[in-house]
Amino acid sequence: MQKHKILLVEDSIAIQEAIQSAIQNELNIEVEAVRTKNATRQILQSSRQDFFLAILDLNLPDSPQGGVVDMVLNAGIPPIILTSITDGILRNYMMKKPVIDYIIKKRQHEIHYLIDTIRRILENKSRKVLVVDDSSTTRLLVRELLERQFLTVLEAADGTEGLKILEECRNEICLVITDYNMPNMDGEEFILKAREKFSRHDLAIISISASDESDISVKLLKAGANDFITKPFSFEEFFCRINQNIDSVAGYRCLKNTAES
Repeated sequence: MQKHKILLVEDSIAIQEAIQSAIQNELNIEVEAVRTKNATRQILQSSRQDFFLAILDLNLPDSPQGGVVDMVLNAGIPPIILTSITDGILRNYMMKKPVIDYIIKKRQHEIHYLIDTIRRILENKSRKVLVVDDSSTTRLLVRELLERQFLTVLEAADGTEGLKILEECRNEICLVITDYNMPNMDGEEFILKAREKFSRHDLAIISISASDESDISVKLLKAGANDFITKPFSFEEFFCRINQNIDSVAGYRCLKNTAES
């Protein structure tokens, strides 16, 4: 059975009603809302298979330290954290868990951001991303991060293999994440060859490198990369950059399809 509901755990009635109304009106998705960790436990025991994601506040009356996050993760439900807690240490700790995003409650804008995030998550189920990197460890890390966003991940160990996969799945891949230093074909050559067939608008390419030398980022951006990330990177930065690039490609493809129809 396909999961079709969102679990909302929020102790503020006003915020709970605002989020629930926005999701149901804009996305037409049913929301089941509770206010405590204990109520969350009860609902998970009865209908955990119904939820494809959860929205969690960290500061609940019976769980002020974010204990509800592990409870929901253990139930196999990926969460979005929406909280007023701005503590940087807690935020970094939570982002190391397999959560979708961490959103600080400040103003009405955050609800719009939340809606956009959920909409993107739903659309990501039909999107593919190619990771090109000779390091299996890096590929595993990047795959895990991308899968948090519900993306389907393809892998290549070098540029030559990456080009072959691009050709085979040319209409399915919206984003490529490539390392710079690779054997056989490095990131720059891979990008140059990819750009012979795919424009910046139709396929986003993000290059990743452990070097912070400015000439490398400039070289790769001029070769055709849409963006550049230096390793090590924060997970939140990574998510922001992939989401912005995916949104850009999706917008272009939508306009292109409309013009051709």
